Amino acid sequence: MRRYLYFLGAIAFDEPSPRRFEAARSLIIALRETPLSPACRAAVDGLEQQLHMAPALACEHARLFVLGNPTVVAHPYAAYWLEGRLLGDVTIEVARRMQAFGFSVTPDSGLLPDHIVSELEFLALLAEQDTSESREAAQSFITRHMRHWVPGFIDALRQAEPSLHPFYSASVDLLDALMACGVENRIPARAIQRPYHENILN
Repeated sequence: MRRYLYFLGAIAFDEPSPRRFEAARSLIIALRETPLSPACRAAVDGLEQQLHMAPALACEHARLFVLGNPTVVAHPYAAYWLEGRLLGDVTIEVARRMQAFGFSVTPDSGLLPDHIVSELEFLALLAEQDTSESREAAQSFITRHMRHWVPGFIDALRQAEPSLHPFYSASVDLLDALMACGVENRIPARAIQRPYHENILN
């Protein structure tokens, strides 16, 4: 069920839409009977309470992640936090890691490989394989890569002014819990094709 947590995290930071929220509710239903750490359980429950589509969410998503420098509250790209720029060496390295497992971010997704949504989807897809190789790859990806930039991303969101919409406060809590959790992972050979997470339970 760890893949469901990662897919839920990906949805939380993707552009909000009724279809994605419907997928999130399906994931949460699947997670209700699953043993989770107290932090993950609290974060999932908190996010569920905020799954109400509203026009304000699209504006908040744009304010937090989309508008150009210097107005972006928290760049959702690893290269920004690790290299101080977008589309850097980190972006290429993340793409290489994905390709090693037969995955790529599709060009029409509008995302780069080092976007928080892409990286969470990669972890979710790794979780489907459930082999020692994929578990080691996921653990390495978190400890040697994500934990070097995601805490800064989380801090920037928590310090945002004005304060975050409750949906994004809950999303940050979920991401924080995911980074604190251990890892189990694997997957079959296919590309990361958004909206993959919207069809995971179909």
